[in-house]
Amino acid sequence: LSDIALYKSQEPKALKQLLDASLKTIVVVDKQREIYFIDHIKIHVDEVLNLGDFLEIEVIDKTDTMEVETMHQECNELMKKFNLDASLLLRNSYSDMLMSKV
Repeated sequence: LSDIALYKSQEPKALKQLLDASLKTIVVVDKQREIYFIDHIKIHVDEVLNLGDFLEIEVIDKTDTMEVETMHQECNELMKKFNLDASLLLRNSYSDMLMSKV
């Protein structure tokens, strides 16, 4: 489950400088992403430098009424359609994986 806050900065370079100065950049994730939608399901196809290729399935509950189990079922159905086994699932973020390679 994710809870996301999106902030669109009018000055992204200044915001980056501020964050770098106050928090220090630990790792940079360099990726190319394609996004596809099937109804309320978002599919990310990522190519991550020094890590490889990844697919992420995200069920979006816009009404905040879906049961978690229903959302899991929808993800599992798509995994079957893509012929993906649950053993391929990853828990770590790209940044975690990059930092473990150092």
